[in-house]
Amino acid sequence: MYGGDVARAMTNFTEVEPTLEVNPCIDWKWTYDNRQILIILSGALVGIINSICVALFEHIVMFEKCLTIEEEIKQ
Repeated sequence: MYGGDVARAMTNFTEVEPTLEVNPCIDWKWTYDNRQILIILSGALVGIINSICVALFEHIVMFEKCLTIEEEIKQ
């Protein structure tokens, strides 16, 4: 069905629900046609969030060390 027409599905849906005005397959078809791009974008987003978390944790350790250095020197 890749690249196919989903307009024919509307006749089946209107038989079940005559008041239906918008074809519910249009959103599905857009997602299906662009699935590879969406997977790549999702992976990139996860990688960016992971990088931000790693950078934050690396800097938090340094800040924590600056705050506790006085107590460590006194001991």
